[in-house]
Amino acid sequence: MADTDIKSGLKNLAHKVGEAIEDLASLEVTTYSGDFTVNISDIKEEGQDAFKIKSLMQSMQAGVQSKLNLVAYSRFEIDSDASNIVRQNLGDEDKMLIEVHKEMVKAAQEARASMFNFARELLKLNI
Repeated sequence: MADTDIKSGLKNLAHKVGEAIEDLASLEVTTYSGDFTVNISDIKEEGQDAFKIKSLMQSMQAGVQSKLNLVAYSRFEIDSDASNIVRQNLGDEDKMLIEVHKEMVKAAQEARASMFNFARELLKLNI
């Protein structure tokens, strides 16, 4: 039985690593400003430690009270194509958010590089 659990666990790990490798093909960072009203029970399940913002944004878009304004959007492709959108007429608060956005892009790129290196080492690739 333990052997089956280990095989199942390894298969699950391989599937998750495969999904992560597929996700390495692009990177998106989006920064919004505005009002976002939601109850804590909507973003955190009772007895759980993790917040579920991503799934909330995907599944409850009509139920969430929000007025969000795009401040900055960055997208990077594996072939080195890059796109950036930045709102014009930025105020001082928005300019601060641009700096935060830049730091988020940097952190996301570093995380991507780490994930790529992890996958490369896991698969024993010499790239």
